[in-house]
Amino acid sequence: MIRSIQDYPSIQDAINASDPYDVVRIPPGRHEAGTLLLKSHLTLRLDPQAVLVAFPDISRYSHVDWARVSQCGQICLLGGHDLEDVSIEGDGIIEGNGHLFWENYQEKKIPHAMIWGIEFFKPGELRPKLLYFVNCRDLRIRGITIRNAPFYTIHALGCDQLEIDHVTVRNNRSGPNTDILDIDCCADVRITNCDLDGGDDAVAVKSDIAMLGRDKVCERLQISNNRLSSTCCGIRVGFEGDGEIRDLLFTDNIVYDTNKCIDILSIARKDRGIRHGARISNLIFSNCLLRNVRRAIHVWSGADEGEKSEYGGFIRHLLFSGIFADCSDASFAGGIAVSDLTFRDVRFTFRRDLSQYIGQAPVTMTDVWGRGYLEQPLSFHGVTPRLENVVCENQPGFRMFSRGFEEKKLVSSVDGTSQRYFVRHGKAGNPCFIILHGHGSMGDQLITRPDTAKRWTKFLIEQDFSIISPDLRGNAWMSEAAIRDLTDIIAAEKPILAWDKLFLTAGSMGGTGAFIFAARHPELPDGVAAFGAATDLETYLEWLKTQEKPILKEIARAIEKNHPTEAIRKNASVCLHAENLSMPIWYLHGGADEIIPPEQAHSFAKIMHGRTNFHFREIPGGNHDSPLRFYEETVKELLKGKR
Repeated sequence: MIRSIQDYPSIQDAINASDPYDVVRIPPGRHEAGTLLLKSHLTLRLDPQAVLVAFPDISRYSHVDWARVSQCGQICLLGGHDLEDVSIEGDGIIEGNGHLFWENYQEKKIPHAMIWGIEFFKPGELRPKLLYFVNCRDLRIRGITIRNAPFYTIHALGCDQLEIDHVTVRNNRSGPNTDILDIDCCADVRITNCDLDGGDDAVAVKSDIAMLGRDKVCERLQISNNRLSSTCCGIRVGFEGDGEIRDLLFTDNIVYDTNKCIDILSIARKDRGIRHGARISNLIFSNCLLRNVRRAIHVWSGADEGEKSEYGGFIRHLLFSGIFADCSDASFAGGIAVSDLTFRDVRFTFRRDLSQYIGQAPVTMTDVWGRGYLEQPLSFHGVTPRLENVVCENQPGFRMFSRGFEEKKLVSSVDGTSQRYFVRHGKAGNPCFIILHGHGSMGDQLITRPDTAKRWTKFLIEQDFSIISPDLRGNAWMSEAAIRDLTDIIAAEKPILAWDKLFLTAGSMGGTGAFIFAARHPELPDGVAAFGAATDLETYLEWLKTQEKPILKEIARAIEKNHPTEAIRKNASVCLHAENLSMPIWYLHGGADEIIPPEQAHSFAKIMHGRTNFHFREIPGGNHDSPLRFYEETVKELLKGKR
């Protein structure tokens, strides 16, 4: 049965009189209301040109004891709890009158723009949420337009089977706490074909089990084919709550004029009632266009100072795929417990004005709100993600230029395993540089490790050189299998990169590997630059076994694992095979190196003494990393050398 509100004293009377599966119809015209409490098996339909208007008088709203929140959140325009099979639909409008609930609102134009550090209006003591549902099931919101929310626009807490489709929202972009969609401890949610624009978060996915009063996973969420714009976040996952969030698909969305597009947070923060932090996993963000956003991606896990010992959350298993981002600042991922991140087919175009960071020192990790001066356009802290065809097109304003790196896979001819390496295509006919990583790093260090990125990557890209940076089986110290893998990578990339000369440059374990490889295959490299490298694995291992530092014990185990016998270690010794090193060699070592002792350098320098192709430099008092700062000038000298 269809019941028109015109036939009843009030809208609430029409709702109260309805039977299961009735439709309560709001006809064209302006209809004011305070709190409206819905019923199960009910459809509330707003006709075209119907406008449901929130009363500006707060006394017309009822405080509901099921709201589970502070006094401010206990009032709403439309809502209910423990309901089943409820629809709010139609082509009409819900007008929130938000400005009438803010204390300092004036009739003046607010610039419609993405503003970092925007000042929001001051909220009044009480203001209603527009739509608020708790512990409901089979809830559908379709077709309606919502304007000017005074507080949360649509808040669903502990609900299952929630569908929000073809909904348009236009909120004041300076409105305080005017989140558009707050999906909290909900399951089986579909948000599709919506056009959302306002202040605070466009979509906020939360796990506030304390508010709900029970443990409930927020899971199985599909958010697709939407247009999102916000002065805060396009989509925020986490932050509020200690519960679990998992299995979220965010695909085919356009996000524009937004501060942070994708914001994933897990934090312990007692002043917000967050004791341990959200547990977040299995999220996919794919096929999205981001236009005029400040920070495209922000992933942050941790706690405020003094609360780190209580943090028990995590962020893991994230995939970012098929994303084009036009952004004005760096993206970031990292923290205490972030793991298993993959970026695939992602293109960032950056345009940053460094004047906003005048007087600020660079940071390796932002704060939870994304504040801080990051030198790299794609910055990571405490996590090494997989990067597959990730392109950073950078304009002035970044210290590191990492455009054009492509992740590739080699099927090893040794054992059939998949071996990762990174390639940057330089100008054909220019040199190619193979960069071998150190112990504990991986091939993506050229993008993720700040010192390498600033001292090595930027210089090589400015010269338009090709770059190959392989993983080579992790901490393998150029094992026999790693030698074979690198030989196969060179054979595969030579026709593609079309270099005129090939150089090996690396430090620590990578420098050791460069020496081992050059001695085994002297026909391949046209020069070697090694920084803080070992030159004889047998004597180095003997020294390692006398040391107590955990990192040195770890290195000893790695060498014994990959070079298990004395014969194998001697076969890898460049001191014993120095006659094979016919190419130009530059070797730098710190005079006070405590990771690879200077004696390794002295022994090799003595053997190579008098050879015109060998150049040795010891950095007086230098530590293990001291030689790295001489990379650029060393490479320039290396390029001058001839066999």
